[in-house]
Amino acid sequence: MARKFKLEKGPLTLYTVFSDAKKCVVDLKARTCICNWFQTMELPCEHAIIAIVDVSLDPCGCCAEYYSKDIYIQRRLGTYRGKMRLGPRVAHQW
Repeated sequence: MARKFKLEKGPLTLYTVFSDAKKCVVDLKARTCICNWFQTMELPCEHAIIAIVDVSLDPCGCCAEYYSKDIYIQRRLGTYRGKMRLGPRVAHQW
C-alpha cells in the first residue's frame, strides 16, 4: 500500500512533511530531517525526497559522493586518490 504525504513549505529551505501520525521537518539546504536518516546516512529519507521533488530537483543529487557510481568504480579499481571516509557518518551516533 502506498503511503500518503502532505507537504507544507516553511521559510527558506524548510519543509514540514506529514505522514500517517508522524511529522518531520526537512531542511534541504542543511540536508537534515528530524528522523535523522538524511544527515546520518547522507541519503535523502522519504520525507526529504518529497520536499526535493517538490522543488523539481533530482534526489540522487542530494546523496553523498560516497554513493556515486564513479567513486564506487574508482575504489573497486584502486584508482581513487581523494580523501574518503569509510562510510556515512554513523559511528559517532551509535
